[in-house]
Amino acid sequence: MTISVGDLIVLLRNCDPDALIEFDFPARPTTVASWRGVYAEPALGHSAMPDVQPTVRDLYDELKNAIDGRTFCGWKGGDYSYTATDTLHVANPGDVGHLVVSGIADCDHYVVIKTQFQKAW
Repeated sequence: MTISVGDLIVLLRNCDPDALIEFDFPARPTTVASWRGVYAEPALGHSAMPDVQPTVRDLYDELKNAIDGRTFCGWKGGDYSYTATDTLHVANPGDVGHLVVSGIADCDHYVVIKTQFQKAW
C-alpha cells in the first residue's frame, strides 16, 4: 500500500516532533523534488551522511511546504506543483528509484519511514 504526501503529513502529526526520522534502509529523508520517473510526481530525497539528522518536525515542514503551491522544475524541464493526494516516491534528484512511501513506524525516540518497491512503468 502506498500513501500520499497528505497521508504522511497526518501520520507525522501524531509523532513527537523532536524525534529523529529515518528510512527503513540506511538513509534519512532530505528534501522534496520532482521525481525523474514522472516529473509531475514528487520524490523525497535521502542521505546516508551521518551529519544529516532530520527530525519529524523537519520532514513535516518540508512536506507541508511541498504542497503549498510552489513550483518545482522537472528533471528535463517543465514546472510542476504537488498536492496532498500525490504518491510520494523515494529518490534523489536525477534518480528514478522504485521505492514509494508506504507508512511509518513510531518507535518513541525515532520514527521509521516504511517503503515498498513499485515498478515505475
